[in-house]
Amino acid sequence: IDEERLQLLQQHGVRLVELGVQSLDDRVLAAAERGHTAAQVAPAVALLKRFGFQVGLQLMVGMPEQSFASVQETMRKAIEMHPDVARIYPLLVIKGTPLAADYAAGRFVPLTLEEAVTQAAWAYRELTEAGVNVIRIGLQPDEELCAPGNILAGPFHPAMGELVKSRVLRTEVTSQLEKLADCGAVTIYCPARLESKLRGQKSCNLRYWEACFPGLELQIIQDKADEIRVCPHVNPLHQS
Repeated sequence: IDEERLQLLQQHGVRLVELGVQSLDDRVLAAAERGHTAAQVAPAVALLKRFGFQVGLQLMVGMPEQSFASVQETMRKAIEMHPDVARIYPLLVIKGTPLAADYAAGRFVPLTLEEAVTQAAWAYRELTEAGVNVIRIGLQPDEELCAPGNILAGPFHPAMGELVKSRVLRTEVTSQLEKLADCGAVTIYCPARLESKLRGQKSCNLRYWEACFPGLELQIIQDKADEIRVCPHVNPLHQS
């Protein structure tokens, strides 16, 4: 990223530039042989903004030497740069790569799907609340990526974005249910467009809440409001 290249992009009508940042932890970047340091990212973003470009940051979870704490610190630093958009990719082990050799030798252990969803959901919520538009979660499941034997390991799911957004809703609703656990019955009013995410894949969120709050009667009702509302259930027969 330098002035000469950005002038060339301007001449050709480019409006958005995405940077493959992946992490803002130098230890992680070195382990992945990314070829850049964390300190080089902020000046690049600042220069792009000075030239009037929209900026996107591509970020990853599950990289070698990358803990969840490292992911969290990366997201905090990324938010401070005020990108316009972001993508979140869980790392996969692809056939024929150096990482595939590390995986085969036991030197690298990829995230489980559960771990990847948890970390990506945290990142998605933080970025979104900071006003960053997350335009992609997980790799596009195209023919090349999904060719038989190409993905050797890692948290791949064709609907990764849905899983992550569903987990965010689960976390938000769980915190509200904790406050109403003694009510006996709770109604969740939900816009139709969010109901499938709220229930979770194969109703996994409902099963989660039933396990967490075994004495709580829970029902979901479609609502015309724009947001999900969690309310104590009032029996009309008991109203004064």
